[in-house]
Amino acid sequence: PEYSQKKVAGLARRFTAHTLTFYTTILAHLPAIAALGDAATLRAVYSRSHRSAVDLAVAAKASLSLASPPDIYSDEQSDNNLDALLHRSDIAAVLVVLPINVQPEIVIKALAAGKHVLSEKPIAPDVKSGIALIKEYEEKYKSKGLIWRVAENYEVEPGYRKHLSILLFRSEPMKICSTRRESNQGWQDRGCS
Repeated sequence: PEYSQKKVAGLARRFTAHTLTFYTTILAHLPAIAALGDAATLRAVYSRSHRSAVDLAVAAKASLSLASPPDIYSDEQSDNNLDALLHRSDIAAVLVVLPINVQPEIVIKALAAGKHVLSEKPIAPDVKSGIALIKEYEEKYKSKGLIWRVAENYEVEPGYRKHLSILLFRSEPMKICSTRRESNQGWQDRGCS
């Protein structure tokens, strides 16, 4: 689906701010949400801590020039917790920014609630858990049209998009004879394909 042309009914953010670094990472997403313009609306924020959720809501209001702060959900509010947030019909997608040990559970919970999910990397604390998470998504939720993406999406980077546009709009066929990839030894040629 063309996500950039779809009106996303809602976007929720789930986070825990144990450290300043982690909190700063969360705030770093606000400019990206702002860049989406009318394609997305931040309707709610969630954290295990009410104070963290309030802080993010205040920052989001200022950063996104919202008329009022997004609704606040936390584990400290029995009426406004994560389950209540995921039951909202005006929330179509959630952005999951969590420590890796709790991220898989929340990704599945959001998908089970019928929400599209963008999560941070790594997706799980170990390979076995990561494979299980991917398998569960592909077996239970992908066929329902739900989208789960991990925030490392090179295909939306400007350089990749430029190369794609060059390839798509060429008038004659083109053979790619050298591609390069980054490895722990630096850039390596992969040869002619």
